[in-house]
Amino acid sequence: MRLLAGNSYPTLAQNIRHELQKITRNQEHFSSAQIEQFSNGEISVKIQGEDFSKLQDHEFFIIQTFSDHNAKKLSINDLLMETYLMIDTLRRAGCRNITGVFPFLPYSRQDKNEPDIYCPISASLIAQQLQNAGLTRLITVDLHTPQITGFYQIPVDNLSANSLLAQFIRNQYFTEVSDSDTDSEADKESGWAQGACHSGTPISLSMATWRGENRDVELMPGLQGLAA
Repeated sequence: MRLLAGNSYPTLAQNIRHELQKITRNQEHFSSAQIEQFSNGEISVKIQGEDFSKLQDHEFFIIQTFSDHNAKKLSINDLLMETYLMIDTLRRAGCRNITGVFPFLPYSRQDKNEPDIYCPISASLIAQQLQNAGLTRLITVDLHTPQITGFYQIPVDNLSANSLLAQFIRNQYFTEVSDSDTDSEADKESGWAQGACHSGTPISLSMATWRGENRDVELMPGLQGLAA
């Protein structure tokens, strides 16, 4: 197993590396990529100091969060191109197992056509480009809709952070929470309504949803009779 960090959040890759070292006692988990951006905006990726003939059977994990709050102030589009080039570099080096660890998957909200408007299905295009570059597996967190996995012909692990988020909210804001509490969370996007309901359960919160701009409010148990 080898890790390769993009520029969006290299600290995350370092933290994963330290955790792996605790488990395996192996110091050889991290590969270094030299990523440069030219004055015209083009991106160059080089992976040096590796004997890829010995690593072809290893699985590479590319860590890229696609956060635009990165130290180099790179845009999501810059980070996407950087990721394509890292995947292609590993593929051309003969690496057969390339896993993308992308907690946030760019363009995933653009997953369908709009009525009476010509527009791309950007989530599908991103899926095609990642696979064309050579990605063999995808690990992500809380996709906008689970149906996005259907755009991929490779294994996709759509993990959920609901339990971690619920634990953080419980520890940060609630000291004593019971099933009778009437605190609520509202979710505007119907694609996230089910996830919001699941995240509400561990901290005993009720939930209200409204659909689109018509504010068609649906009150879940515990909210009836309460003012919005």
